[in-house]
Amino acid sequence: PAFGFQWLVEEVKENLPKELDFRLEAQNCARCRTIMERAGLANAVVVPDTYSSFTTQRVLVMDFEEGQSLAATARDMCAEGVRPHAVVRRFSEAYAAMTFSEGFLHCDPHPGNVLWRRRKDAPGGFQLVLLDHGLYRELPQELRLSYCRLWRGIALADGEAVLQATRELGVRSEWLVQKLNEEGRDGLGRLASASAPAGSVGDPETNAGKMLAAMLVAKSFRAVADGDGGFLRFDKDFRGKNVADDRAEVARYISGYFRGILEVLDSLPRPMILVLKANDCLRATASRFDVPPSVPLVVSCLACCKALRASGDFAAGGGWRIRWLEFRCWFFLSLEGAVSSRLRGLRRALAGA
Repeated sequence: PAFGFQWLVEEVKENLPKELDFRLEAQNCARCRTIMERAGLANAVVVPDTYSSFTTQRVLVMDFEEGQSLAATARDMCAEGVRPHAVVRRFSEAYAAMTFSEGFLHCDPHPGNVLWRRRKDAPGGFQLVLLDHGLYRELPQELRLSYCRLWRGIALADGEAVLQATRELGVRSEWLVQKLNEEGRDGLGRLASASAPAGSVGDPETNAGKMLAAMLVAKSFRAVADGDGGFLRFDKDFRGKNVADDRAEVARYISGYFRGILEVLDSLPRPMILVLKANDCLRATASRFDVPPSVPLVVSCLACCKALRASGDFAAGGGWRIRWLEFRCWFFLSLEGAVSSRLRGLRRALAGA
């Protein structure tokens, strides 16, 4: 009752006709393929070819692409010689290219719309196939760059930069102010409690910004803004938890702050709801394949750095900070992938001994 759903009606009214026009889907396929090519993923992420001479508003003719859905298990992938870690990273890179670099986002990234298959001539020995291009959402440039700045702040553990970016996105919640006042300084919850700037307690924008950052990384704002900037902070307690533990923690969090979460979501620009949906999907995919959450998060950080550098947005400290952060992200992903692969091979060898 506290959440307005009129916007959802307006979204359906606007987008349903688009999904029913297969000519638009063919155009979306072509544009997505171009985005993958620009991102250096041309032979790594496949978008089915369409045939315009046979395509009409109600008929779409396209290539049939084989593969298994991301609903498959890690064991299935390993049996084919495909590393789940590499699949999660590539899936994250594809969405990062759409979100951060191009601002043209596939709106339905569930596992059934993404296939994987073994291909010896493809990078890493496998390909992903993106399906169902009926609905995309354009991200206005200012919105896209604000979201990039938010991720840069998260990567640098710069709480002030994170909150500045969330203010640009326009998030606010009066309810969280009331909740914080009732519970005390640390009462914003396990995921949203924070080291707030002096005098900011009671600020609807600050509290909502902390909540949004916590929602993005599924960690407390204290972990987001600890000043350390180490990517492994995203993996804290990761190996000691199982899916049931994660669900129980999320359930407790939502039950305690549901009203505030709804207010944060309601205050966001509408395209951001789909961005958050994609972000949650990437994190869930990593969890399903037992891949550390730092992998999709660092891929996002790397993509946001490239997008900001391309736009000339260097922020305080100049472009060297972005380039240094880019290198750290690249090094982390390369090292994490190599170590993860070796440890997984060692565990299989020990299990078979």
